[in-house]
Amino acid sequence: MKIYNVLLLGLICVLMFISSLSRAETADEKEKVSARELWKYVIVDKSRKYDELISIAKKIISENNGKPAALTAELLMGYIEIDRALNDLEETWDKARAVFVKLAQNNPQSWQGQAAKISLINMLHLEGKHSEVITESLKSLKEINWDLLGKDAPQDLADYKKMAGADAEFTPDVLRLFLAKNYFCLKKVDDAKQWALKIENADMKRETEEVIKSH
Repeated sequence: MKIYNVLLLGLICVLMFISSLSRAETADEKEKVSARELWKYVIVDKSRKYDELISIAKKIISENNGKPAALTAELLMGYIEIDRALNDLEETWDKARAVFVKLAQNNPQSWQGQAAKISLINMLHLEGKHSEVITESLKSLKEINWDLLGKDAPQDLADYKKMAGADAEFTPDVLRLFLAKNYFCLKKVDDAKQWALKIENADMKRETEEVIKSH
């Protein structure tokens, strides 16, 4: 695992735990697609049928108003728009940002809303807005319910994590990594080193420290 790969895309820090143990499907195989299946198409299969995926997400949202499935579909809409923007020079991240902001503001206590907050910070990082990343990361370290994203995860999130068959999940290390990386980009090396030392995940800590030492 390379540090650069950990930082790619607004969904990387949120989706390290996603993979699938079931066979690949296409969105055409089922008339009614569940949020779980949409997650697989977007995250596991990395489908680029953007318009079709957005249409499916909107249908799930309309049929499950306010329910976890709707919030998951809304979160996935943001990921779809990020991927579309990264693969189409004419697209921007405005649509993705709008989705994440709405989800984080309207459903701040849900795991999807908190995941949206992390995605917004990752987008700031990818845009090179280092000071904003630091401000939002310090704020979110205190505000995010890490137990909800980890040991007390609701059944739907627990299911996605089980699909992964891996131990990676949402932890404060995600934001500690952002802090170390962005302090370093601002040439505040001492601050970067301090945050790198606070990272508990051994691989993330080692790779972050290697980046700092190499410059």
